[in-house]
Parts: sequence; structure tokens; C-alpha cells
Amino acid sequence: MIIDAGNGMDLLVKSVPGMEVVLRRRDLPSFCYVDDINDPSFQVISTETRQIPRAHAVILNTFEALEAPVLCHIRGPMPNLFTIGSLHSLLNTKTTNIVAAASRSFWEEDHSCVKRLDEQPAKSVIYVSFGSLAVVTRDQLVEF
Repeated sequence: MIIDAGNGMDLLVKSVPGMEVVLRRRDLPSFCYVDDINDPSFQVISTETRQIPRAHAVILNTFEALEAPVLCHIRGPMPNLFTIGSLHSLLNTKTTNIVAAASRSFWEEDHSCVKRLDEQPAKSVIYVSFGSLAVVTRDQLVEF
């Protein structure tokens, strides 16, 4: 799906079975906003997504209290849906294999802010994470 990020973000996405009445364009992750359908990152996700109907179960990095209405919709076509979020809390464990696996991503990690943050006084920084797939408009960023 190719989406123009500037227009029609509240339009419903009708091509996802079971989600026709709840999924809006703005709800899709940023890798869906591509100019070329042959984009390698988009192709990987597209290929994996087409395999979901063949799966015996789906595991999502979320939890019921956060997304219960949407999860109920997804469970129609995929009753074996398990929520195991939030996975980022595993990074605080001392198991090296979990940390190594959790840091794998399609996107290169940006550590450019770490030096500046380390130079700040203790307890003077507030960390806010919108997740790696958040889509924020320029106006929203300026307001934040």
C-alpha cells in the first residue's frame, strides 16, 4: 500500500480483513509510507504480512489494557492471538541473548544524543518514547 502521508490520514484502510471499520491510514506504521512499492523494507514486511493467514497463532508486542478494542477485531479472523508486551522491559534483564535479540531492527540505531544526555545533570532529562514506528507531523513535533 502506498500512502501519501499528507492527505487522507483519517480514511479507513479497507484492504485488511477484519479491520475494515477501525483501521485508519494514520494507524499504519511509517514503513507503509513509501514512494515505491519495490522499496526493500516495504517488500520484507509485505511478504511477511501475507503469511499471517497461514499461521497457527500470532504474537504481538502489546497488552490487552492498551489495545483491547482493536485486539478484539483482530481475533475475529485470528483467534489465536497472544499479547506479550511490553517487550522493551526485557532489556532490563541480565540475559545477554535477550538484549542482543531485542536490539535487532530494520533501522540502524541512532546513538547521537547519548553524549549530550550523559553531560546533563542527574534527573534533569525526561525520556519520552513514541516507539520506532510513530509517525509525527511537523506541527505535532513543534507542539511537543
